[in-house]
Amino acid sequence: MILGRKQGDPRVKRMLDALELKYSIDSDGDFKVALEFSDGRSQMAYIDSETEHIGDFEIREIWSVAYISEGFLDADIANRLLLRNSELKIGSWRLISGGNNTFLVAFCIQVAADCDPNSFAQSLSIVLQVADEMEAALTGGDRL
Repeated sequence: MILGRKQGDPRVKRMLDALELKYSIDSDGDFKVALEFSDGRSQMAYIDSETEHIGDFEIREIWSVAYISEGFLDADIANRLLLRNSELKIGSWRLISGGNNTFLVAFCIQVAADCDPNSFAQSLSIVLQVADEMEAALTGGDRL
């Protein structure tokens, strides 16, 4: 189901506004939220406006990029991400094609499309923290 595609899903907008988080909406209608951590690091997350259905259950994804690879990942990085997946209580690492032989390593959580603001805030926080930790571990940098 697509709701308010170019202007963003109004349910996400209401939650972000209720949480008093600053955001922007990209050309696809997805939300971008940047957070600066107390240690000076920062991370950006995306909240998809487009949702998917599993039976009657409507979900959306919250995700953040931790690493960008030219070509496929080397075995050490891929194994590190898979091992980290086994330790996580929620969410998973993904490899997303960015085109032109570029791949994005993103941490993703699926949430109910109409979840409550507290569950949404906790999921967003986990995505930002986990992605930022992996970005620091893999690159030593902070590209947002």
